[in-house]
Amino acid sequence: MGLKVVLKAQGLGKDFGLKRVLDGVELSLSSGDLYGLFGPNGSGKTTLLFLLSSLMRPGRGKLLLNGREVRKDPEEFRRQVGLLSHQTFLYSHLTARENLLFYGRLYSQDNLEKRVDGLLERVGLKTESGDLVHTFSQGMRQRLALARAILPHPSILLLDEPYSNLDIQGCQILEEILLERKRDSILLIATHNLDKGLRIMNRAGILIGGQIRDEVDGSLDGFKENYLNRIENRP
Repeated sequence: MGLKVVLKAQGLGKDFGLKRVLDGVELSLSSGDLYGLFGPNGSGKTTLLFLLSSLMRPGRGKLLLNGREVRKDPEEFRRQVGLLSHQTFLYSHLTARENLLFYGRLYSQDNLEKRVDGLLERVGLKTESGDLVHTFSQGMRQRLALARAILPHPSILLLDEPYSNLDIQGCQILEEILLERKRDSILLIATHNLDKGLRIMNRAGILIGGQIRDEVDGSLDGFKENYLNRIENRP
Protein backbone atom coordinates (compact mmCIF):
# COMPACT_ATOMS: atom_id res chain seq x y z
CA MET A 1 0.00 0.00 0.00
CA GLY A 2 1.31 3.44 -0.91
CA LEU A 3 1.40 6.58 1.17
CA LYS A 4 -1.90 7.50 2.76
CA VAL A 5 -3.77 10.28 0.96
CA VAL A 6 -5.86 12.71 3.00
CA LEU A 7 -8.23 15.19 1.37
CA LYS A 8 -9.91 17.80 3.55
CA ALA A 9 -12.58 20.39 2.86
CA GLN A 10 -12.63 23.16 5.42
CA GLY A 11 -15.59 25.52 5.43
CA LEU A 12 -16.23 25.19 1.68
CA GLY A 13 -18.94 27.51 0.45
CA LYS A 14 -20.36 28.34 -2.96
CA ASP A 15 -23.03 30.78 -4.12
CA PHE A 16 -24.63 31.16 -7.52
CA GLY A 17 -25.89 34.72 -7.59
CA LEU A 18 -28.07 35.16 -4.53
CA LYS A 19 -28.52 31.41 -4.06
CA ARG A 20 -26.30 29.84 -1.41
CA VAL A 21 -25.67 26.25 -2.51
CA LEU A 22 -22.92 25.18 -0.10
CA ASP A 23 -22.51 26.78 3.30
CA GLY A 24 -19.37 25.75 5.19
CA VAL A 25 -18.91 22.11 4.15
CA GLU A 26 -16.54 20.14 6.39
CA LEU A 27 -15.29 16.81 5.05
CA SER A 28 -12.22 14.65 5.64
CA LEU A 29 -11.44 11.69 3.36
CA SER A 30 -8.56 9.22 3.52
CA SER A 31 -7.25 6.31 1.48
CA GLY A 32 -9.51 3.34 2.11
CA ASP A 33 -12.67 5.43 2.30
CA LEU A 34 -15.59 4.54 0.09
CA TYR A 35 -17.76 7.48 1.03
CA GLY A 36 -21.38 7.88 0.04
CA LEU A 37 -22.63 11.45 -0.30
CA PHE A 38 -26.42 11.36 -0.31
CA GLY A 39 -28.86 14.16 -0.90
CA PRO A 40 -31.95 15.08 -2.88
CA ASN A 41 -31.81 16.67 -6.31
CA GLY A 42 -30.60 20.24 -6.04
CA SER A 43 -28.81 19.75 -2.73
CA GLY A 44 -25.42 20.67 -4.20
CA LYS A 45 -23.82 17.24 -4.63
CA THR A 46 -22.52 17.96 -8.13
CA THR A 47 -21.26 21.39 -7.08
CA LEU A 48 -19.35 19.85 -4.18
CA LEU A 49 -17.73 17.26 -6.44
CA PHE A 50 -16.59 19.99 -8.80
CA LEU A 51 -15.09 21.86 -5.85
CA LEU A 52 -13.37 18.71 -4.57
CA SER A 53 -11.91 18.09 -8.03
CA SER A 54 -10.73 21.75 -8.20
CA LEU A 55 -12.60 22.24 -11.48
CA MET A 56 -14.62 24.93 -9.70
CA ARG A 57 -13.32 27.50 -7.23
CA PRO A 58 -15.00 27.81 -3.85
CA GLY A 59 -16.41 31.13 -2.78
CA ARG A 60 -15.24 30.42 0.77
CA GLY A 61 -13.12 27.90 2.60
CA LYS A 62 -10.14 25.73 1.69
CA LEU A 63 -9.35 22.38 0.09
CA LEU A 64 -6.24 20.60 1.32
CA LEU A 65 -4.40 17.52 0.11
CA ASN A 66 -2.07 16.06 2.74
CA GLY A 67 -2.13 19.40 4.55
CA ARG A 68 -1.26 21.54 1.51
CA GLU A 69 -3.76 23.91 -0.05
CA VAL A 70 -4.80 22.64 -3.47
CA ARG A 71 -4.99 26.16 -4.90
CA LYS A 72 -1.20 26.46 -4.62
CA ASP A 73 -0.66 23.77 -7.26
CA PRO A 74 -4.01 22.86 -8.85
CA GLU A 75 -2.48 21.19 -11.91
CA GLU A 76 -0.51 18.72 -9.82
CA PHE A 77 -3.63 18.01 -7.77
CA ARG A 78 -5.75 17.32 -10.85
CA ARG A 79 -3.29 14.66 -12.00
CA GLN A 80 -4.33 12.67 -8.95
CA VAL A 81 -8.09 13.03 -9.48
CA GLY A 82 -10.47 10.94 -11.56
CA LEU A 83 -13.95 12.38 -12.10
CA LEU A 84 -17.06 10.67 -13.42
CA SER A 85 -19.75 13.31 -13.85
CA HIS A 86 -23.04 13.76 -15.69
CA GLN A 87 -20.95 14.91 -18.65
CA THR A 88 -18.96 11.94 -19.98
CA PHE A 89 -16.15 14.04 -21.55
CA LEU A 90 -16.08 11.54 -24.42
CA TYR A 91 -15.62 12.39 -28.09
CA SER A 92 -18.51 10.91 -30.05
CA HIS A 93 -16.64 10.97 -33.40
CA LEU A 94 -13.86 8.74 -32.01
CA THR A 95 -13.98 5.04 -31.20
CA ALA A 96 -13.99 3.79 -27.63
CA ARG A 97 -10.33 2.82 -27.91
CA GLU A 98 -9.35 6.12 -29.54
CA ASN A 99 -11.00 8.03 -26.68
CA LEU A 100 -8.97 6.21 -24.04
CA LEU A 101 -5.75 6.49 -26.03
CA PHE A 102 -6.32 10.24 -26.37
CA TYR A 103 -6.82 10.73 -22.64
CA GLY A 104 -3.97 8.40 -21.78
CA ARG A 105 -1.54 10.47 -23.85
CA LEU A 106 -2.59 13.57 -21.92
CA TYR A 107 -1.43 11.82 -18.75
CA SER A 108 1.71 10.33 -20.36
CA GLN A 109 0.64 6.83 -19.36
CA ASP A 110 3.18 4.01 -19.55
CA ASN A 111 2.24 0.87 -21.53
CA LEU A 112 -0.78 2.84 -22.72
CA GLU A 113 -2.12 0.48 -25.38
CA LYS A 114 -2.01 -2.50 -23.04
CA ARG A 115 -3.64 -0.45 -20.28
CA VAL A 116 -6.43 0.73 -22.62
CA ASP A 117 -7.15 -2.76 -23.93
CA GLY A 118 -7.29 -4.10 -20.38
CA LEU A 119 -9.72 -1.38 -19.26
CA LEU A 120 -12.02 -1.92 -22.24
CA GLU A 121 -12.22 -5.58 -21.35
CA ARG A 122 -12.70 -4.75 -17.67
CA VAL A 123 -15.76 -2.58 -18.34
CA GLY A 124 -17.25 -5.03 -20.83
CA LEU A 125 -16.53 -3.11 -24.03
CA LYS A 126 -13.79 -5.22 -25.60
CA THR A 127 -15.84 -6.24 -28.63
CA GLU A 128 -17.05 -2.63 -29.15
CA SER A 129 -13.60 -1.06 -28.82
CA GLY A 130 -13.51 -0.10 -32.49
CA ASP A 131 -17.03 1.33 -32.61
CA LEU A 132 -17.69 5.06 -32.72
CA VAL A 133 -19.01 6.40 -29.43
CA HIS A 134 -21.99 8.10 -31.08
CA THR A 135 -23.36 4.60 -31.76
CA PHE A 136 -23.22 3.67 -28.06
CA SER A 137 -26.18 3.46 -25.70
CA GLN A 138 -26.15 5.66 -22.59
CA GLY A 139 -25.13 2.69 -20.48
CA MET A 140 -22.18 1.89 -22.75
CA ARG A 141 -21.06 5.50 -22.61
CA GLN A 142 -21.23 5.39 -18.83
CA ARG A 143 -18.99 2.31 -18.80
CA LEU A 144 -16.50 3.99 -21.13
CA ALA A 145 -16.56 7.16 -19.01
CA LEU A 146 -15.73 5.02 -15.97
CA ALA A 147 -12.76 3.54 -17.83
CA ARG A 148 -11.64 7.07 -18.73
CA ALA A 149 -11.89 8.19 -15.10
CA ILE A 150 -9.72 5.36 -13.75
CA LEU A 151 -7.26 5.31 -16.67
CA PRO A 152 -4.54 7.42 -14.97
CA HIS A 153 -4.63 5.41 -11.70
CA PRO A 154 -6.08 8.33 -9.68
CA SER A 155 -5.58 8.35 -5.92
CA ILE A 156 -8.87 10.28 -5.62
CA LEU A 157 -11.93 9.10 -7.55
CA LEU A 158 -15.10 11.21 -7.50
CA LEU A 159 -18.26 9.77 -9.03
CA ASP A 160 -21.51 11.64 -9.59
CA GLU A 161 -24.53 9.31 -9.89
CA PRO A 162 -22.35 6.49 -11.30
CA TYR A 163 -25.23 3.99 -11.37
CA SER A 164 -27.09 6.16 -13.88
CA ASN A 165 -28.02 4.26 -17.09
CA LEU A 166 -26.21 1.10 -16.00
CA ASP A 167 -27.87 -2.30 -16.30
CA ILE A 168 -27.38 -5.07 -13.72
CA GLN A 169 -24.09 -6.20 -15.26
CA GLY A 170 -22.85 -2.61 -15.47
CA CYS A 171 -23.66 -1.99 -11.80
CA GLN A 172 -21.78 -5.16 -10.87
CA ILE A 173 -18.73 -4.09 -12.87
CA LEU A 174 -18.81 -0.65 -11.26
CA GLU A 175 -18.96 -2.03 -7.73
CA GLU A 176 -16.21 -4.58 -8.38
CA ILE A 177 -13.92 -1.82 -9.67
CA LEU A 178 -14.64 0.41 -6.68
CA LEU A 179 -13.93 -2.37 -4.19
CA GLU A 180 -10.70 -3.23 -6.04
CA ARG A 181 -9.53 0.38 -5.79
CA LYS A 182 -10.74 1.02 -2.25
CA ARG A 183 -7.56 0.00 -0.45
CA ASP A 184 -5.25 2.57 -2.03
CA SER A 185 -7.64 5.35 -3.07
CA ILE A 186 -10.16 7.85 -1.82
CA LEU A 187 -13.53 7.04 -3.35
CA LEU A 188 -16.54 9.34 -3.09
CA ILE A 189 -19.90 8.56 -4.67
CA ALA A 190 -22.57 11.25 -4.84
CA THR A 191 -25.97 9.69 -5.37
CA HIS A 192 -29.56 9.52 -4.21
CA ASN A 193 -29.72 5.77 -4.86
CA LEU A 194 -29.43 4.47 -1.31
CA ASP A 195 -30.23 0.83 -2.00
CA LYS A 196 -27.31 0.39 -4.40
CA GLY A 197 -24.79 2.69 -2.76
CA LEU A 198 -25.08 1.49 0.82
CA ARG A 199 -24.13 -2.07 -0.18
CA ILE A 200 -20.46 -1.22 -0.61
CA MET A 201 -19.80 2.01 1.34
CA ASN A 202 -18.02 2.21 4.67
CA ARG A 203 -18.76 5.90 5.31
CA ALA A 204 -21.68 8.15 4.42
CA GLY A 205 -23.13 11.59 4.98
CA ILE A 206 -26.18 13.63 4.01
CA LEU A 207 -25.78 16.89 2.10
CA ILE A 208 -28.71 19.08 3.04
CA GLY A 209 -29.04 22.76 3.78
CA GLY A 210 -25.62 23.38 2.24
CA GLN A 211 -23.80 21.24 4.82
CA ILE A 212 -22.91 17.59 5.39
CA ARG A 213 -24.89 16.17 8.29
CA ASP A 214 -25.33 12.87 10.11
CA GLU A 215 -22.03 11.34 9.02
CA VAL A 216 -21.67 7.64 9.71
CA ASP A 217 -18.37 5.76 9.86
CA GLY A 218 -18.45 1.97 9.86
CA SER A 219 -21.86 0.34 10.19
CA LEU A 220 -24.47 2.05 8.02
CA ASP A 221 -27.38 0.31 9.72
CA GLY A 222 -30.28 2.72 10.05
CA PHE A 223 -28.76 5.27 7.70
CA LYS A 224 -31.48 4.90 5.08
CA GLU A 225 -34.26 5.52 7.61
CA ASN A 226 -32.42 8.54 8.98
CA TYR A 227 -31.91 9.92 5.48
CA LEU A 228 -35.57 9.53 4.52
CA ASN A 229 -36.58 11.22 7.76
CA ARG A 230 -34.19 14.09 7.05
CA ILE A 231 -35.60 14.60 3.56
CA GLU A 232 -39.20 14.40 4.71
CA ASN A 233 -38.68 16.97 7.45
CA ARG A 234 -36.30 19.37 5.73
CA PRO A 235 -37.31 23.05 5.81
